[in-house]
Amino acid sequence: MEISCQFALYPLGVAHLGPAIDVARAALLEHGLVLEPGPMSTLVRGQLDDVFAGLADAFRAASDGGVVLVATVSNACPVEGAGSGELSAALAVSTARLRAPAARQIRPASSGRLSRQRGPWFGRGGTE
Repeated sequence: MEISCQFALYPLGVAHLGPAIDVARAALLEHGLVLEPGPMSTLVRGQLDDVFAGLADAFRAASDGGVVLVATVSNACPVEGAGSGELSAALAVSTARLRAPAARQIRPASSGRLSRQRGPWFGRGGTE
């Protein structure tokens, strides 16, 4: 199964981020994955086993010091024949759908009781 993944790697406690990112990128390329680097994250696509093995190797390669890797993986984005930017747009749409409120959100009211409110921000869209 072909999947796509948007990931960001954050080396911690280093003066220069480039070396850790470069070794992580090299580890991903060794798995034959298609990379689309961006200013804040990288999109990668390939077969499921290759993507996860590549992410694991990239994490290991960049782990000389502390490192954080954040990834969003999808098997629902159109990846076949996607040109530069098309995969980014498809992942942006998928991410927006995931972030959209699927149900009413619950938060403590000022009285300490739970109140139900609609919308992505509490206090917008009315209260029940």
